[in-house]
Amino acid sequence: LRSQSRFALVLFALSSFATPEMSRMRLIIDTDAGMDDAVSIMMALFHPDVDVVAITCVGGNCELEQVLVNVAKILEYTGNTHIPIFRGSAVPLVQPRVPPSWHGHGDDGMGDAHWISAPKLMPQEESAAAALVRLVREAPTSIIALGPLTNIALACKLDAKFHARVEHMYIMGGTMHGKGNTTMAAEFNFSQDPEAVAVTLAGFTAEPLHDSAVGDL
Repeated sequence: LRSQSRFALVLFALSSFATPEMSRMRLIIDTDAGMDDAVSIMMALFHPDVDVVAITCVGGNCELEQVLVNVAKILEYTGNTHIPIFRGSAVPLVQPRVPPSWHGHGDDGMGDAHWISAPKLMPQEESAAAALVRLVREAPTSIIALGPLTNIALACKLDAKFHARVEHMYIMGGTMHGKGNTTMAAEFNFSQDPEAVAVTLAGFTAEPLHDSAVGDL
């Protein structure tokens, strides 16, 4: 169900800009890079109307260091090594990180796909939160957040106008019917850092994806 939600979110975001009248979408992907995120990232990388300008990494499905490796593998494998990777937060804002109880992503978060060689691409020195603030100041930029919202919340605190500068914000998190996949009522990404959710959602105008937009998940 999480994978279907991610793919539906990316499809919705990309299709909303795929019109002749609009210029290419300038996009940042914030990810905790399990294998479902890998597919979502590749969907964006190969979309003709999307310019992925950065990938910011956050701990979630995997430890942060593994997320950085996974994103580097994706970019090298797809021939997109020009896209910078930024190291984000390894832990939530307040509470300790709780590793996922479901291990369907394998030990490395990528289904233990050891046939992909160790990447050479390294993250930038600039932090993910600082990069987010800088990039949305440079030009109209949209963000797709596929993991916990820690990096986004930190960017909001670094720049009081960050919310207003982001062109469109797409978040994979929360529940439609109050049924969680981590606890009885909590979805994984939001449960990983609820304080970051509160900070992030305080400034953005919410337009949730309803059943009609994403299908029967």
